[in-house]
Amino acid sequence: MPDLPFVIVAGGKGTRMRPLTERVPKALLTVAGVPLLDRQLDWLRKQGVRRVVVCLGHLSEPIESHLATTAAARGLDIAISLEGDSCLGTAGAVRLAIERGLLGDRFLTLYGDTIPSLYLAAAMEHWNRSGAPALLCVYPASGQPDEARALVHSGRVTRFSRHPLPGEVESKTHGDYGVAGFHSSQFAHLLPWVRGGFGTIHADLARRGDLVAYDVGAGPLEVGTMDGYKRAELIWASTASSNDGISSSNR
Repeated sequence: MPDLPFVIVAGGKGTRMRPLTERVPKALLTVAGVPLLDRQLDWLRKQGVRRVVVCLGHLSEPIESHLATTAAARGLDIAISLEGDSCLGTAGAVRLAIERGLLGDRFLTLYGDTIPSLYLAAAMEHWNRSGAPALLCVYPASGQPDEARALVHSGRVTRFSRHPLPGEVESKTHGDYGVAGFHSSQFAHLLPWVRGGFGTIHADLARRGDLVAYDVGAGPLEVGTMDGYKRAELIWASTASSNDGISSSNR
């Protein structure tokens, strides 16, 4: 893995996970006994990532305390970018981290409610080989009406919708896996401290033909809804049981 920083965007309020997230930030909800954030950090470490920026907002203090006691043990260089209660969205939070000098020209991102299982070096090699300005990891669309949709043609994302209209669900072939690669210049047009999401940037890049797709083949574990949380609990509990109580972080 090249020495690129990896951004975990975990500043949301977790409204779809209430009442679990009324007092506990979503990043610290346990999945089969292990905090969601720890599962993400363990995956990053095993993929060869060393520099991590965590964007925090709602209920940030307990996450900061948790990271202070766990980061060194994982051998990770972790920086924190705080947005307070501004709710800047995924792109707004990353722009703030860029302004603070926490990111270089290129970086990778991960949604705060996603547990990936892809082989990151393969995705990076695909991105580098393509020469494209940006990367979007995708998977064959599952048919869920509320998932972000991408139309992939000849290895590039040609259209992207964060919240597709009913007619767009059938016309777009892939879902957003939750892992992406960007260049810092792609955030320069965003106004400081104004809410914005990755979806707008993905859509603009797709229109210009600048967004290469890496097809992971299957979707990640998403812990952003109660149904997703229950599914992740079942899968990780089953994994732990099959490994005599030792959970695998390669899921």
